[in-house]
Amino acid sequence: MNSRSGQVFRGHLVAVWLMVASAWQVLAVDPLVSNVRGKQREGSRMVDITYDVADPDSPTIEVYLKVSSDGGKTWTGEMGLVSGDVGEKVVPGTGKRIVWDAGKELPNKYGMQFRYRVGADDFVVPPGFVKIRAGTFVMGSPESEPDREHFEGYFETQHTVTLTRGFWLSDHEVTQSEYQAVIGNNPSIFRGDLNQPVENVSWDDAVLYCQKLTERERAAGRIRVQHAYRLPTEAEWEYAARAGTTGARYGELDAIAWYANNSGFQIHPVKEKAPRPRNFLSVISAGISSPVDSGRPG
Repeated sequence: MNSRSGQVFRGHLVAVWLMVASAWQVLAVDPLVSNVRGKQREGSRMVDITYDVADPDSPTIEVYLKVSSDGGKTWTGEMGLVSGDVGEKVVPGTGKRIVWDAGKELPNKYGMQFRYRVGADDFVVPPGFVKIRAGTFVMGSPESEPDREHFEGYFETQHTVTLTRGFWLSDHEVTQSEYQAVIGNNPSIFRGDLNQPVENVSWDDAVLYCQKLTERERAAGRIRVQHAYRLPTEAEWEYAARAGTTGARYGELDAIAWYANNSGFQIHPVKEKAPRPRNFLSVISAGISSPVDSGRPG
């Protein structure tokens, strides 16, 4: 998968899709987790974890589980093979219970003593954002991938990457309407529908958009001062784009993307193509995505 950004020349018909990542917490009092206990079931690799959680100003919260096998020196990312009072829309209270399939999630650490950390967030998710949980994936593409030779220099050697923290990512490219509401102008060449992705913007424009959006949302009290909108890192973008898949794309190209053979060389409104498994809509396009750590395009 090609996740690197290319050069962006203002005035050319090249788009930079802005994917905005943010951690969201908007309520005044953080949830308080206490009395965390864990016990492995006899004759099984399943673990029962109990906890209490209080939050006076939120009817529901999001709960996650992390574990440590070295006495608390280091902690994993959020565990995925969990059930019970975990994930979104957990009601605060006492005697909450999580069931963790330790044998399947960490098969190479069977027999170790674990410590458990239960965390909770009381953020309100804005429309159009999807939670991407922490995890590990293989970044880059194999040399045998079809058409890889046509993009030499844009592809990375495959390597394993672990994202230790989850994040929220917009499920679509930033639209002309969204960009104009924050910056005050619409630089796009392809106009006619404000629900089309904004294009004809530079890397600096993209960063400025994130900064201005952060300032607006903080001033309105919708996000806290420690949280911000930003471009995703290259690893975050590819992790979200792959959504657990390993091939060059997650479906038939005509069904999932606008490109030269089906777009009529026009920019189309967002969310018109089939989503990835994590519900990211139409973010494969005949444009250029610009991750925050790819370096400013020349």
